[in-house]
Amino acid sequence: MSMTVRLHCLQSAGTVPGGLIAVLADTTFFHAIRSLLKHGTTVEMKLNFLAAVNAPSLTATLMNAGGLLIATQAQVTRRGPNLIPRKLGTYFVIQP
Repeated sequence: MSMTVRLHCLQSAGTVPGGLIAVLADTTFFHAIRSLLKHGTTVEMKLNFLAAVNAPSLTATLMNAGGLLIATQAQVTRRGPNLIPRKLGTYFVIQP
């Protein structure tokens, strides 16, 4: 999943705000969990920012899809193979 950020959303240094990257990460995991035909909500999310971002793209991996909790991890990259933050998250499965 990737996100195009408009110029008016950038910080004064021309970089993407961390909050937008967090939204991209959380949305990516929402879609990954939906691929398991489950509904969930974020319980915990942690981002470690390693560098500034100007054109984010995200790859998500489900680490463990247990009964009521799903553990996830993701890597956000800018154009090319450069890793920016690593994201870890835990999601609670909502039973119908």
